[in-house]
Order: sequence, then structure tokens, then C-alpha cells
Amino acid sequence: PFSQFSWFFNGSQVATGSKYETGPLTLASQGDYTCVAFNNITVRNSTVSKMLTVVATVTMTIVKVIGAQPILNERFSLTCGTTGTVYSIQWMRNGWPLYASNRTDFSTNNNTLTFNSVQHSDKGDYQCSASNPFSNMTSPYYKLIVNYGPEMPIITGPALGETGHNVTFNCSASSQPLSQFSWFFNGSQVATGSKYETGPLTLASQGDYTCVAFNNITVRNSTVSKMLTVVATVTMTIVKVIGAQPILNERFSLTCGTTGTVYSIQWMRNGWPLYASNRTDFSTNNNTLTFNSVQHSDKGDYQCSASNPFSNMTSPYYKLIIN
Repeated sequence: PFSQFSWFFNGSQVATGSKYETGPLTLASQGDYTCVAFNNITVRNSTVSKMLTVVATVTMTIVKVIGAQPILNERFSLTCGTTGTVYSIQWMRNGWPLYASNRTDFSTNNNTLTFNSVQHSDKGDYQCSASNPFSNMTSPYYKLIVNYGPEMPIITGPALGETGHNVTFNCSASSQPLSQFSWFFNGSQVATGSKYETGPLTLASQGDYTCVAFNNITVRNSTVSKMLTVVATVTMTIVKVIGAQPILNERFSLTCGTTGTVYSIQWMRNGWPLYASNRTDFSTNNNTLTFNSVQHSDKGDYQCSASNPFSNMTSPYYKLIIN
């Protein structure tokens, strides 16, 4: 006659009859399901088993960083975090499938993507897609931004400053993320931030201003310096006699007395510029005018004008009368 059937799961009886329907599967439902067929006339039985593999639905995929953040020219890895039973993983960049290359590798199960030396060209939106025979899920985008720098720092600002006035310097560098900046004057820190404004300048403000750019991801820094020359305002010019008074046919000298930083001096007679001749000479810095043999024709009103890039001043008249 027809057999009578009994069902066993992993050795324990779970049902009778020719049909057995499990409840909702869990991972604990995986194992051997055995059917025992029994003939009550022949008093014989026969057994058959079937292995059931239970697959958990893929319910989460996410791209995560392994270890350090991406730094230019350094090794960097991403992993595909999943929940559920994963049979295969596919990586994508900007929506296109990724494959191993001479700079990228995948782990055996494909869940890790490694850049042997990450480059600017690797930036983009990365995703991983995990699947099994019943479900699949693609992760949200992970935006790969390659950190680098700081590189090529520069200081913009004047090379000359005038006493009593402020000077502003700006520091910039190529960097991802943006650099943090520190300012040093002659070796001592004076400020932080990309912009540094001095107080009113004095002659003691002259020297090297250094900007140090620091990247807190790459943990690198880069330095640039700028020399500031401070110029004192010309606040006085006066024509003075050096030595003896002017005596006909004798040597006679005038000097241009100044207060402040003087870049150039111009002499004038009766309002017209004076230049060296066979009877007149100027000192190297032009501050002394010498007559080798003063003559009646040299009489007149003499002035000197002292200047620098920020200021200039012309002296009162000195009236040359030949004795």
C-alpha cells in the first residue's frame, strides 16, 4: 500500500504526511530535512534527505573607510559593509563598474577596495552593490575626496612699509582640506589665521614674516617667508654748511641734514636741479654738495629734497653769499 511519511529536521521529528511546510525561515532553519517512508505491510522503511540553505535578505550596504583618510600618494582602502547573506559584491565609481588595475585591488570576497597609491584622478562617488539569489541592495554614495598638501604656500602683501602705518599679509596654500595658518615674526609666533595685520610699524618691525600652513588630515606643513623693509617717514630736511664759510676761490661744502629713511636726495639752486660739473661734486649718497673753487656765479638759493617711496620733503632755502 501507499507509504506513511515522517519528517525529521536535523534528527528531530517535525511532521508526518507526504508534504511538509516550514514556518517562516530563519538562519536557524538551515540544515538537513529527512523524509522516512514506511510500509505497514512490508514493515520496511526508506529514507531520503535534502539540505536546505537559508539566505538572509540583504537589508543594508554601506561604503566605509578602513583606517586612515585618503591622502595623496598613500595607500587607502574602502570596505563594503553589509547586513544579510552576500553572494557577490560589485563596486562602482560614478555609476560605472570598477575592476582591478595596476593601482587598485579587491579582496578575495570583493568586499574591500584598495588603492595602492591614491591620486587626484580617483576622486568621485563610490558605491558597492551586494546581492544573493533573492535580493540585492546598492549602497549610498561615498564621495572620495583626496586629501593633500599644503603645497606652494604664498604670502601676498607689501615688501615695504612706512612707520606709523599698518601692513596686511595674506597667506594661501594649495590644500585639501583648507590649511590652518600660523604667523611668525623673526622666529616668534605672532598670530593665527590666513590674514595677519601688523600694528603701527616701527623700525623694529622690519624683518622676516613667516607663514606656516598646516593640514590636520595629512599632518603636514609647509612654510614661506617674506621680508618686510620698514621705511621711516622723512620728517626734516635742512641745508647746512660743512666747515668754513664760503670764501671766493676756496673749497666749500653743503650737506643735506635729514631725519627719516632717505632713498634719494636731489639738490636745487634757485628752484632748478643741480648736477655735478667740473667745479661741483656730490658725495656717493648725494647728501653733500662740494664746490672745488666757489665763485661769485655760485651765489643763490640752495635747497635739497629727500625722498623715499612713501614721503618726501624739501628743505628751506639756504642763501649762498660769497665772502
